[in-house]
Amino acid sequence: MARTDLSDVETDILNTLSEEGSADLYALARSVGMGPRSIQAALQRLARDGLVDVADRGASFRCTRDGQRAVSGKHAP
Repeated sequence: MARTDLSDVETDILNTLSEEGSADLYALARSVGMGPRSIQAALQRLARDGLVDVADRGASFRCTRDGQRAVSGKHAP
């Protein structure tokens, strides 16, 4: 079951990954407007919860089906 208590940053990351298909840490940081360390911490939480897949040995990230479900109905501001 997908998490429903996502932070705004986590929601923005999942929305970006849903739209783009995949992205690296720095592209996500630019898209969300935060520093890479903050994005990395959020990605670790999302990966732990099964909402994001880590690909290419940590070089890129993809939204899982559960991640897409978690943001369905929510829209980035």
